[in-house]
Amino acid sequence: LCYNTIMVTFNLELFNKLLFSLQTLIKTNICFYNENFESTFACTGPLNELCRLVRINEKARLRCKETDYNALTHCKCDACPDHHYFCHFGMKEMGFKMENHNETYGYIIVGPFKDSQNQAEVLQNIEKVHEKCAIDKQAMLDAYYSMPSFSQEKFESIKVIIHAMFDYAVNKNIITMILIFMAAGIFV
Repeated sequence: LCYNTIMVTFNLELFNKLLFSLQTLIKTNICFYNENFESTFACTGPLNELCRLVRINEKARLRCKETDYNALTHCKCDACPDHHYFCHFGMKEMGFKMENHNETYGYIIVGPFKDSQNQAEVLQNIEKVHEKCAIDKQAMLDAYYSMPSFSQEKFESIKVIIHAMFDYAVNKNIITMILIFMAAGIFV
């Protein structure tokens, strides 16, 4: 009995170079997830300072993972593969489905961004984290205010660039998809 599985491979050095080039322009993190929603080594870093401080708390770290999972699940839906959303802390992030010829290669999350419509919620959350975890409030505020701002125009621009970058990576074989045939043996 044989079955197929699809495996996405990429030239990590070249793909990260593309991601870091984009990060230089947009000034926030970018992370590539595989088709199983697992974070890959194709990510920029270091983690945004506010996110790093918030994730010191185990509960917050789990909520970050839950937010990412929900965003990626939403990306998987063909009706809305590219979207923006608020994370559990109130910051704006963007999710993109990477596909070519109807084959999904993975997903990209970009962010965080500050959004003026949610600023009061983020400031309240900073206060809560400061009180609960004794994390430096001024460091969190400085990190928040230094974040790039979200706009619909920025989302549309990043979406165009992300998809162009992905198409380039596929066409230059920086990212490839291979079909693997596997044998499943039945033993008595």
